[in-house]
Amino acid sequence: MVRIGRLPRLLAEWVLEPITAGDTARWHRYDWEQLRYREWVELGPCHALVVDGCAVGHRSLAPYLSLLVWVSAPATLRAKRLAQRFDWEMYEPHAAMWAAQESSLRSGDDVTTLADLIVDNGLPELAGVARFDPEKEFVYWENGEVRREFARSSDRRGHAPPDRARDQVTGS
Repeated sequence: MVRIGRLPRLLAEWVLEPITAGDTARWHRYDWEQLRYREWVELGPCHALVVDGCAVGHRSLAPYLSLLVWVSAPATLRAKRLAQRFDWEMYEPHAAMWAAQESSLRSGDDVTTLADLIVDNGLPELAGVARFDPEKEFVYWENGEVRREFARSSDRRGHAPPDRARDQVTGS
């Protein structure tokens, strides 16, 4: 069984160090239903990589990160969303143990202090939280600040941010 406390080290060794060096990353896919490692997965060298999961913002991984986005929501809302997952029946027997392990992993390591951007994914009723409608506008990071632009009326999904902002996000 995987121990969540090992994830930052494994992420660094298997993925981030090789990608940083321009090599192929290999990681052991974990089968959450069978609670065991399965096949090895390979990812060739790349210029940009998006990684998600509970270990990503760990302080030990900071040297590998060009941009850290933290998505936040109240604990009660996260629990409700978790119980609505398609795989909740498989997840439920382990939920308390995994939550305790994640809490332990996070103790003394406030990801929000390392995050370049914090996205509130909580309830719209939260007071004082700036929200945006992805159908009408987009938000991006530029020159150390969050920028927001409204989409042109002819372009429902918005338009690309200036090249330098896109380059900061992708690391190109």
